[in-house]
Amino acid sequence: MATGESMAEYLRRAAEERIKKQQRQKEDLAKLAREFVGAVKPKDSGWAGIDVIKWQRSMRRSRR
Repeated sequence: MATGESMAEYLRRAAEERIKKQQRQKEDLAKLAREFVGAVKPKDSGWAGIDVIKWQRSMRRSRR
């Protein structure tokens, strides 16, 4: 390699960097989900008193 490292070392470092990047993305997504879940208040969202499961099933049926 141009940097003087072996192919094995290059691949090890590349794999390590990819794993770290994926872990950061996973952590960021989990943080976003936690923040979002706490931000929505059912009574203020317009969904209070609505059977969401029933509504969702009717929407799916109408798309067929």
